[in-house]
Amino acid sequence: MTKKRKQLMLDKAKRLYDDIDNHLQKEHAIEWFGKNAVTLRNARENLEFVILCLDKLDTKEE
Repeated sequence: MTKKRKQLMLDKAKRLYDDIDNHLQKEHAIEWFGKNAVTLRNARENLEFVILCLDKLDTKEE
């Protein structure tokens, strides 16, 4: 994987993580999202793992 590709994937994962995190922190978010709040929490945790893996991934020069 090239450094550029890795950075694009990392940026997308971080943006998505931040979006989900912002929604979950809003007042009454859990009530509003209902069962989907659990899904959003799981997605946030999975994105944390993806971000950690991407950070550790070796890259090659373009």
